[in-house]
Amino acid sequence: ITDYCDVGCKFCYEDSGKSGKHCDHVELVNRLTELPGGIEIALGGGNPLSHPEIEYIIEKLSKDQGKLISMTVNQGSIDLDKIISCVNSGLRALGVSPKPGKHESILELDSFIKIPVVYHMILGIHSPEQIEKYLLSGKKVLILGYKCFGRAVNQKPEISEWIPAVKRIKHRNQRYR
Repeated sequence: ITDYCDVGCKFCYEDSGKSGKHCDHVELVNRLTELPGGIEIALGGGNPLSHPEIEYIIEKLSKDQGKLISMTVNQGSIDLDKIISCVNSGLRALGVSPKPGKHESILELDSFIKIPVVYHMILGIHSPEQIEKYLLSGKKVLILGYKCFGRAVNQKPEISEWIPAVKRIKHRNQRYR
């Protein structure tokens, strides 16, 4: 819904930045209300929290035929008051992309906002240790593949450490079921 973002991750496949523009919120809502009810609409960007009409967008779409509205934000874009306002407007799930190597400050985010939070980790960007810490803390984690376009086009993430780590994570996860 926006190409604006002030975080500037070097691996951003969207290539969003401070000169990015917001979509027309009326046109967006009109187009998305044409979709059938009972679906999930995932709002993203850039930083969707920066869109000046984010609460309006969420409210209109969540009241339209029972559409489930989720949003993905970067840890560097988290504004707890804005997220709570979005939850009050109808946001039902949140995806958070943690900063690589940084985690303590957001591990309890889901206890503050009372909606499901899924932490998005990128293969080759987030360390296996960081992902394991989230999993061992009982968090929901989505492991994403690295996308080599946008600002990430010339980046080559190191993933050799991931093969044994994924096996270790899988084995550990099976033991706790």
